[in-house]
Amino acid sequence: MSLRYHNKVVIVTGGSKGIGRGIVRAFVENGAKVVFCARGGPAGEALEEELNSAGPGSCKFIKCDMSKEEEIKMLISVTVQLYGHIDCLVNNAGWHPPHKATDETTAEEFRELLNLNLISYFLASKIALPYLRQHQGNIINVSSLVGTIGQKDAAPYVATKGAIIAMTKAMAVDESRCNVRVNCISPGNVMTPLWEELAAQTPDAAEAIRVGENAQLMGRMGTEAECGLAALYLAADATFCTGIDLLLSGGAELNYGFKSPPCTTGSDAPFFLWLTATRQLLQGCRSHHRTQPSMQAEARPIHAVVWQTVLRPHADHQLVGEGRLGGSGDQTLSELVTASCNLSPALLHRAV
Repeated sequence: MSLRYHNKVVIVTGGSKGIGRGIVRAFVENGAKVVFCARGGPAGEALEEELNSAGPGSCKFIKCDMSKEEEIKMLISVTVQLYGHIDCLVNNAGWHPPHKATDETTAEEFRELLNLNLISYFLASKIALPYLRQHQGNIINVSSLVGTIGQKDAAPYVATKGAIIAMTKAMAVDESRCNVRVNCISPGNVMTPLWEELAAQTPDAAEAIRVGENAQLMGRMGTEAECGLAALYLAADATFCTGIDLLLSGGAELNYGFKSPPCTTGSDAPFFLWLTATRQLLQGCRSHHRTQPSMQAEARPIHAVVWQTVLRPHADHQLVGEGRLGGSGDQTLSELVTASCNLSPALLHRAV
C-alpha cells in the first residue's frame, strides 16, 4: 500500500488523545514524521512509544501548554530543529467546558477559553507560516459543527469555534499568494474521552451518549480514526481545496431537529411536552399511511392538526397524573397515540 504522506513533517497540537490522537495515528500510518504536543505527559509518551513501534512513519511527543505563546514558539522551533521544515500544521488543542448559561459565565472564563481555543490557533499558524510557505504546505484547523449551528448553554465555546471557521477563510485568502492552503474540519459528535467526561456530568451518562448517537442521520457517533482520515485527506489529497470547512458530522445538521417546546416549566409544561411527543409520533404515522401525491392535503401545521383532532376533545390544556389527560376524557397517552395514528392520510400528508 502506498503511503499518502511519506516523509512529510506534520505538527499536531493536542495530539495525545481524542480527535488529535486519531490525527497523529493517521499521519504516522501514512509515513509522516509527526511532532505532537499536549499538556499532560503520560498519555503522549505512551502514544509515542506505541506508534513508533508500529511505523511506518514516526512521531515525537513534546509536552506543551498551547495557551502560552513561549511554549508554542518552542514547539515550532523544536520541529524545525529536528526535521528542517514543516509541511502541515494541525491546530487541534482545545477544550469544551461544562455547559453553563450565559448569565453564569464570567468574562475571565470566556477570555481563558478564547486564549486556548482560538488565539493558540492564530499564534501557531503565525509562527509556523514562514516554514510552511517555503514548502507550499498547509494548515488544518479543527473547529466544531456547533460553530455553524450553535449549541445550548455553550456560547463562549460556540464563539471560539465559529471564529476558527472565519479565521480559516481569512487566512486562506491571505496565504493563497504563497500557495499555502488553509482548511478546516468541523466534527460533530465524535466519541472521545472529552465526550465521555461531559456525559458523566449528566444524571444519566448512558442516556446522554444514546441521545448523542441519535443526533446523527447515521445513528452513531464518529470515531477518532475517521477524524484522522479527514485530516489526512485535506493534507495529502485535497490539493485544490482552500478555505473550506469540512463537516464531519454524520448528517447531524440535516433535517429539522426537535427543538425546545414553547414552555418547559410551570403549569403548561406537561401540555407542551405531550404535544412535542405526539408530534414526533405523528411523523411516524405519516410515513405509515404513504399518501398519494395527488391527494389534496390539509395545509394546517401539524400542531394544529394534533390540537383539533386529538388533544382538544380530551384535554384541558395540561396533562394530569402519569400519562393521563384531564378534561372530558380519561385516555392514557398510549390510547391517544393510537387515535393519532388513525388520522386521515390527508391530514398527515403535510406533517412537518
